[in-house]
Amino acid sequence: MKPAFTMRRGFTLIELLVVIAIIATLTTVGFVAKGFFDKKTLSKKAETEIAMLSAAMTKYKEDNGGEVPYADGDEWSSHVLYRALSGDTSNSGKPNKAADGVMNASYCPSLSVIRKGDKHPEEGIPVIKTPMTGRDATGKKKGHFYAVIDPWGNPYRYRAGYETETDGKKGSGMNPDFDIYSQGPDGKGDSKNQKGDNGDNISNITYLS
Repeated sequence: MKPAFTMRRGFTLIELLVVIAIIATLTTVGFVAKGFFDKKTLSKKAETEIAMLSAAMTKYKEDNGGEVPYADGDEWSSHVLYRALSGDTSNSGKPNKAADGVMNASYCPSLSVIRKGDKHPEEGIPVIKTPMTGRDATGKKKGHFYAVIDPWGNPYRYRAGYETETDGKKGSGMNPDFDIYSQGPDGKGDSKNQKGDNGDNISNITYLS
């Protein structure tokens, strides 16, 4: 007796297109969800690092007669922040040695100088050596500065507060003592409000409603 012949029906073009569309939709949803959680993770990391930097600057202020260094939130302000908290006033990438040979106080031991292009470390706040653009008055190329880097690879910004005055310069910060902020994922904004480019900024600023 001959076995019965069974015809196997293949997928139709429409069925294949439906399957492909479902896979594409699930993949898109997965990427969107991953992007959302990655952003939340990095934002949380920035909040933690800003809290550490703020605590260190508060200690610096207490040890320096209530004064904080002047800066106005530009890229250079990240170097001012680094120099104050690291004890590296000679711009060498490590704390200076005092006259007695003892290292200067580092108010934020979590600061860690890394090479440009290195991955943001799991622990510690990275500091990157950055070349300065242009030349000085003698025509010599300018040197470098150190920038404290946020989770998106941009410099943290620092600004003296509105109640501070250093070397005759009045601070313009939103806080009375000092502002420390990240410009967030878009790398834009001055944290003077919570609108536009400032919408994703993360800071130690308490905004008044």
